[in-house]
Amino acid sequence: MGKFRYNSETDRWFFQSSDSTFDFHCGDALEIKVGNRYVFGRLEYDDTWYIIFPDARFTLRKKWIYLARVA
Repeated sequence: MGKFRYNSETDRWFFQSSDSTFDFHCGDALEIKVGNRYVFGRLEYDDTWYIIFPDARFTLRKKWIYLARVA
């Protein structure tokens, strides 16, 4: 488990845990905590960054930090 956050200098989202830190790219998979559970999705970009879940899309907010797990 770690944090998924935006880096304005690189215009990329990255994952940070106690073990590692790495950038994400379009199509990369992860699990984002939504409510009390983790939901599998993949990162995509159009006009803005978003996550595609099995049944929905979720626009990421650049100032927010999300709890996540690498899928």
